[in-house]
Amino acid sequence: MRFSDSEHAFRLEALRSAVRKAGYGAYVVYSDVNILYLTGLTVDSNERHVILIVPVEKPPIFIGPLLERDTLLKAAGVSDVRIYWDLDATEGRRWRDFVADAIKPLRKVAVEPNLPAEIYAVMSASGPIPCLPIIDEVRAIKSAAELKLIRRSAEFSDIGIERMFAKITSDATIGESVSRGSSIVKDMSQESVGMEHYYNRALMVCQAGPESAAPHFISSHETPIPQGQPTIVNSVTRYHGYCAEVERTFVKGSASKPMLELLNFITEAQQLAIDTIRPGMPCAEVDQLIQKYFAKHGHADHIRHRMGHGFGLSSHEKPFTAEGSPDTYLPNMVISIEPGMYIPGIGGFRHSDTVLVTETALEFLTGYARTYGRLDPRALVLS
Repeated sequence: MRFSDSEHAFRLEALRSAVRKAGYGAYVVYSDVNILYLTGLTVDSNERHVILIVPVEKPPIFIGPLLERDTLLKAAGVSDVRIYWDLDATEGRRWRDFVADAIKPLRKVAVEPNLPAEIYAVMSASGPIPCLPIIDEVRAIKSAAELKLIRRSAEFSDIGIERMFAKITSDATIGESVSRGSSIVKDMSQESVGMEHYYNRALMVCQAGPESAAPHFISSHETPIPQGQPTIVNSVTRYHGYCAEVERTFVKGSASKPMLELLNFITEAQQLAIDTIRPGMPCAEVDQLIQKYFAKHGHADHIRHRMGHGFGLSSHEKPFTAEGSPDTYLPNMVISIEPGMYIPGIGGFRHSDTVLVTETALEFLTGYARTYGRLDPRALVLS
């Protein structure tokens, strides 16, 4: 998934600058998504290792198997490609020989945390090497080219959930609703001429009734939408590789007063986070604030996860809005805002939006059922 050469050069220099600032002379990248981000290449390192070594002052080095040679030679910004025979090879033709040779002249090397232990063992033979999420921190700040794709991905998220709701109000089953929402993949592909369709995906999820109190429960497609109970619908999209999502909790049919109060509570919890987040603010403070809000209203035992995360090439990436997160909200980060409440015997309640942190505030990239930026819980009771 190639961008312009200047875009990939910008990303590589951003990584080098961050590595240099951290006091290191080289950084080792391994995760497929990180290699995609830097070079535009889709690789699969699950069996045969593909390793990108980025010295601060010298050209980057790609190490990979002969099987992937033609692909690796197309990498943006990488001309030093070193090829080993295969995962199992004789001495001198092994990946470990090429790694040891490439690392030997480098000083003060750091590696990404996802590096496999067997590669780390070779690299750290002469002493410990720190595992640091430097590449994740670089990826958290989106370029203009990335934001363009995330905006479109978010638009498709809204279209997907709108199509799901259209089926829900027509007495369709969960499966029929999910199928209708998933039809946006065809729309994505039709405007992706010249792109690899692998990078377009849509995941439509419906969590209905009391069982939705388990955050990752997925309802059977044959199940009808229950009456008077909470149902969470989630539209997750990947457009040209970039992710977004929108989630809404609704009640079909008449909603009891206690049910309306729960809908109102989770809506206000999300709004509290929206009103609080500003650039320069520690992410941990927002998660802690939401936890206090839940506790104040008697729902301390009904939180099951952090308040949010980042979006980009991954659907969950930095920054993480969690009580122990070291991250800080910065301009051009794209985040989810999704406090969730899970009550045994009643169900789950969660709204989520994809939001851009700007220089001064927040910008909604998704907005299904919002009026002037706010959700009205009464609009989420579907007669």
